[in-house]
Amino acid sequence: ILLFILALITGVVLGIFIPGGAANDAFNPVVALVSFTLVLVYIGLIFSVFLLVQARFILVEVPLAIENSTDGASTIKRSWNLTRGNLWRIVAIIIITSLLTFPLQVPLSVLNIIIQISLQPLARVNSNYRLLAAIVNILLTLISIALVVPLWQTIKAVLYCDLRSRREGFGLKLRDRNI
Repeated sequence: ILLFILALITGVVLGIFIPGGAANDAFNPVVALVSFTLVLVYIGLIFSVFLLVQARFILVEVPLAIENSTDGASTIKRSWNLTRGNLWRIVAIIIITSLLTFPLQVPLSVLNIIIQISLQPLARVNSNYRLLAAIVNILLTLISIALVVPLWQTIKAVLYCDLRSRREGFGLKLRDRNI
């Protein structure tokens, strides 16, 4: 909503300077087009920043589970160091995995919405239906999570092993080049 308001204000200001725009004409087609374009640009920028931050911190919990004597602060630093130089590969992995998990979550979300809408009139009359709607919501959410989280954790584990072997070599010793 804040982005839309910011885009609308920017569109109105730009609409004043664009031919055919007027200060009191907020619904000018030029202003609407500029505002819509700015909203798409703002959403794209926010999505990109979110994706880049997620790529840098995707491995935060993995060292905490695998390595000995680590704490929360050190795992954040470890994730930052391991992902350095591989940012675009990780972003591609996140996008592909999100596209793979999306078809798993959509049917359950649609089913949840349909059930919630069908139970809403009954919940106004009887509070037991409100409880039933909440239980169904929780169950479908847990099923959705149970389908998606193992895939994400597997991808994180493989990514952690790959990045660690690339960065540190997992303690492997290279052959002597003099041979």
